[in-house]
Amino acid sequence: MTQSYTIDLPIPPSTNRLWRKFRGRIVKSPEYKTWITEAGWCIQAFKAGNITGPVEIDIAVGKSRIDLDNQAKSVIDALVRHHIIVGDGPRIVQKVTLRRDLSLPGCRVTVTAIESALRGAA
Repeated sequence: MTQSYTIDLPIPPSTNRLWRKFRGRIVKSPEYKTWITEAGWCIQAFKAGNITGPVEIDIAVGKSRIDLDNQAKSVIDALVRHHIIVGDGPRIVQKVTLRRDLSLPGCRVTVTAIESALRGAA
């Protein structure tokens, strides 16, 4: 059986707005901190377990003026931070699909364990 989770999140901020310079240091922007908190509540409410092996991630974003490719990082980082996936390196994240879905009020993320990885681990 394939392990898969679909979670609805708020519209993610652009990668260009995640970090800000403050007193000579690079820190998370207030917008990013707020989004991480909101996304965390959505993920915790879903009560998903974690996927420990390679995954495919499908990210569908509702109406937003931000380029799709600038929204993937914050979503994937939230999945790692809240233990849905164990990391975002090349051994874990094998495929990312980004698409626009204007019927969504926010962002819908589907994380699916890769079958071949599950068979190899058995």
